[in-house]
Amino acid sequence: MTDVARSSTLPATEAPTTTGSAATSSATAPASTGSASATSATAPASTGSAATTSATTTQPTGTTDPAGTGDAGRVRDVVGVGFGPGNLGLAVALEEENPGLDALFLESRDHFAWHPGMLLPGANMQISFLKDLATVRNPRSRYTFTNYLRERGRLVDFINRQTFTPERVEFTDYLAWVAETVEADVRYGAQVVAVEEIDAGDGATGGPDAAGDGARADGARFLVRAEVDGRTVEIPTR
Repeated sequence: MTDVARSSTLPATEAPTTTGSAATSSATAPASTGSASATSATAPASTGSAATTSATTTQPTGTTDPAGTGDAGRVRDVVGVGFGPGNLGLAVALEEENPGLDALFLESRDHFAWHPGMLLPGANMQISFLKDLATVRNPRSRYTFTNYLRERGRLVDFINRQTFTPERVEFTDYLAWVAETVEADVRYGAQVVAVEEIDAGDGATGGPDAAGDGARADGARFLVRAEVDGRTVEIPTR
């Protein structure tokens, strides 16, 4: 992901809005940053530069292996539907606090984006920058907004703005930076169409309910179906 110069008068992006919604099987998602509608800019104009960027597209292939990496039939611990701020925050929390969980995130877009149609010139967030993806849970996280500013070389400029509410274009760039940096298995271009509870006694792949707890022998409880390049893929998850 590359840095692109921006000013407080950057034009709006024309991409469609994010449609992904969080859906996991066994892990509980941490509180997300919350989204806010655009407001007229009342804070001093930013003196630095930042702009929205997009993550590298990963095109899934195959009929039962959405990644094309030979993990067909692999039972995931967590499957996230969409990769907006909610599941992005979950990915950060999993990396930092439970990296042993096998998580997969399916995003219908071919790259990361967050409310691109609301990136109006001078529009500010309505929440403090401290309500980012990590600060409340772990102020020492490398995924905080302040660390993003440091990595972008904009920390001093932001401090000099004397405001707690960053511009939407800058916060969007922060989210995109995290999406590219976080160690998460994300498959773009995968449209989830159904999440079905598995009937463990139906003789499906993985065997019947051996433990009598409603799960298949391989532990799968749900089946996530997604459309990829016109084909249907199935991902079992606990």
